[in-house]
Amino acid sequence: MANINPPSKEQLEDFFSKTVTVSKEDEKVKETEDEKKLAEDIKIEEKRKNMDPKHLELFEAIDKGNIETVKRLITEEKVPTNIMDEHDMSPLLQASYRGHLEIAEILLQNGADVNATSHTNFYTPLMMAAISGKQETVKLLLDAGASVTKLNSIEKTASDLAGFVGQHEVSTLIRNYLTLDRLEPYFTPQGDQPARITESLAKALQEIVMATNFHPVKIVITVNENSELGTVENLKKCSNVMDDLCGKCVRAKHDFDEVLALKLHHVSSTLQLCKEQLSKEDGDLKVLLKQLLKENDIGIKLGCEKLIRQSLLKFPYTDLPLLEYLVKALAPTKMGEEPSALGSMQTVFNGMQSMRGVDSWCAACGERKTDLRCSACKQIRYCSQRCQKLHWFVHKKKCVKSAKK
Repeated sequence: MANINPPSKEQLEDFFSKTVTVSKEDEKVKETEDEKKLAEDIKIEEKRKNMDPKHLELFEAIDKGNIETVKRLITEEKVPTNIMDEHDMSPLLQASYRGHLEIAEILLQNGADVNATSHTNFYTPLMMAAISGKQETVKLLLDAGASVTKLNSIEKTASDLAGFVGQHEVSTLIRNYLTLDRLEPYFTPQGDQPARITESLAKALQEIVMATNFHPVKIVITVNENSELGTVENLKKCSNVMDDLCGKCVRAKHDFDEVLALKLHHVSSTLQLCKEQLSKEDGDLKVLLKQLLKENDIGIKLGCEKLIRQSLLKFPYTDLPLLEYLVKALAPTKMGEEPSALGSMQTVFNGMQSMRGVDSWCAACGERKTDLRCSACKQIRYCSQRCQKLHWFVHKKKCVKSAKK
């Protein structure tokens, strides 16, 4: 055993003097922090006392979700909508965090600034709704023009914050949002020029682009079930609109969005493929669906892989960092190997967390909500009987093996 000498008296005195000194310093720090907190509390209380009683009543009504009181105060009592409470929270910030949808609508209709913030950490109403997981309120704010690129005090966007607190569906919703306002120039006449597409086509495109499920099979099914969209002429028009909007996302500084640009290009490429199929003698989209659904031995849909890889090769803005990332991720692998192009795109569009539970998605179109299983093997899931029938020609070989086992 090693010889251990006990500490000398001098060493002990030195140790304890330092310990006492540190403790006193800690106490001073704590006292300072307590003093600051007390001063802040007094300041907040003073602010509250000095607030207009009607303003105070409005914030209390929002807190309780009292719609009628909010209506009365704003429309009859003419209480301003962009005031701040003692915590520097606006009525819209508070309503957004609480998820009071109707109250948020009333505030927006009466002049509430959808992007204003005086909050200490620069939180916007969209950020408040995002971190509390209020999807309908998030949609309302986005439709009202909420900025998805605004940063808070730690330089995080609303989508970043939603993902950080586990609100992944909300994060994905914000990432994929395309307001109808951005499509309006295409469905309204511009001077002497007629509208390029109808409003109903614009809404169909908006729905496709905003969907978290951008699987080529899903897009083709949507086209096949929309009689207006599913014509050669309209597919050409819609594809051109997607290309034009893609260019705006890349070129315009205030609207720069490389994720949306890539997604718009992906939608355009799929619509073009639909147009080409409908232009053939056997112009049936079910033929195209079969081509897209064919799988190799490890379950990768080769038609989808080919479409996505060719789409990336044709992307016109080659200096985009996100395109470079995708190309580097896919270049070392052959088509039909992992990582798949579809999986890589999924991560880019919806984030890493979006790949959770992939085995429970629809085997045909990639839809997340799956209520049906193959009745024979019980292993494969589907979102509908339509998808189950479409996928049967692929699955029946594997299903027979599974059933025998």
